[in-house]
Amino acid sequence: MTTNGANLEDLIVSVATPSDGPELTRLLQDAYRQSTDFTMQSDTFFHEHFKERTAVVIARVGLSLLGTMRADVILGSEDLSYRDEGFLLPEMVPALLLCRAATVSDHRASGLNSVMRAYCIEAAMSLGLQSVVGEVYRNAPRTRLMAELGYSFFPLKAQCDGDRTYHSECLFATLAVKQTGASALSILRSRNAKLDRRSVWVGPSLADTLIAWDKNLDPDSEAPSQGDSCPT
Repeated sequence: MTTNGANLEDLIVSVATPSDGPELTRLLQDAYRQSTDFTMQSDTFFHEHFKERTAVVIARVGLSLLGTMRADVILGSEDLSYRDEGFLLPEMVPALLLCRAATVSDHRASGLNSVMRAYCIEAAMSLGLQSVVGEVYRNAPRTRLMAELGYSFFPLKAQCDGDRTYHSECLFATLAVKQTGASALSILRSRNAKLDRRSVWVGPSLADTLIAWDKNLDPDSEAPSQGDSCPT
């Protein structure tokens, strides 16, 4: 998928809605089926964008979808497909799991992933979460940046997570939000200062979208959860 060199000065970042689903499917299919790091085993993966305690971040220029990253609030190891490997310690939850990231081919080195990651770390800080976690391939370019941000890495033993079979070494990455979130955010913004200034967040914030799923995530509320309901 290409966008014919979309001008990033017009970049808009927001939370996706169900109407964005077909475009998200096409973006993920294009990006993941080209990967040499893994082989997809499940076609349903490409159509399951929204679930409980989840928000999908998207980056657009005009009508063109350039990138996406999903943020899932996880409460324990049972929320991970590789939960038996023991990397998610009790003091690391609740956490924000960043997953299903993809960027169109002609913008994969533009810093879009870092811009979306910065918004996600900011949301985790706002919600008072303990960590930001995810998976990354050891030789991926972003792994070096994530190490600079303060991430810790743990090799995954499993070679398949149900949706993918890995061909490259996959790492479980963790960032302690309260200890290193602010410095990580500062590094991302300084490394992508020009792009960060150009990006404009539109619509409900990422933190508010996640709170709409679960009122217990609201750091300013002591009210019990009213149950899950799809945010609009």
